[in-house]
Amino acid sequence: MAQEADLIFICVKPLEFKKVIDEIAGVVHQEQIIVSITSPVEIKDLEALLPAKIAKIIPSITNSARSGASLMIAGDRLEEKERGLLYRIMNTISQPIWIDEKYTRVSSDIVSCGPAFMSYILQRFIQSAVEETGIPKEQAVALASCMFIGMGELLSQNRFSLASLQERVCVPGGVTGAGLKILEDEMNDMFNLLFRETQHKFEEDMLCVNEMFYEQDHNKKIQ
Repeated sequence: MAQEADLIFICVKPLEFKKVIDEIAGVVHQEQIIVSITSPVEIKDLEALLPAKIAKIIPSITNSARSGASLMIAGDRLEEKERGLLYRIMNTISQPIWIDEKYTRVSSDIVSCGPAFMSYILQRFIQSAVEETGIPKEQAVALASCMFIGMGELLSQNRFSLASLQERVCVPGGVTGAGLKILEDEMNDMFNLLFRETQHKFEEDMLCVNEMFYEQDHNKKIQ
């Protein structure tokens, strides 16, 4: 398959990458495009081991609903026509966004991890409503889900920015303002801590991947 395919997606866990690369390195060629969907594996490492043209595409679970973004990163060998091909493919299920590889982790936090982060917050939002007021949980889930989808539509249609949406809903002296005040007081640097932790975990993963890629070459030099 690796020998015959024009476009190859490698969809394995980071620490399984070297094994796959070793298996296909002898048969892939310069005209092929190889796409990694794994954020800790850097394009420069793949270009050093494979003669093919390399790209990285980070998908999101939202793409399964033909929605959300997908992150696109091009290697140095990728030409404009090939960038266009990858864009058109991903555009069938998402909004492709080209990014700089150095922003892979934070972009992935927003696009790929974000649905889990936001769903957790929404889950806590719903649970607190149930605990504090006694509203049936099923009804609270339905209301919150409709709200979240509707808010997404407002933003996607560019009818509001995040700031202007808050301003529009928040009547001076009203209930929304009272609720926002609690969020301002209680959230503090919660998301700063979140991004620090994900960056730290990413750095750990990068170290493991680098050891995997370069340990074999180091051992050869020693021998």
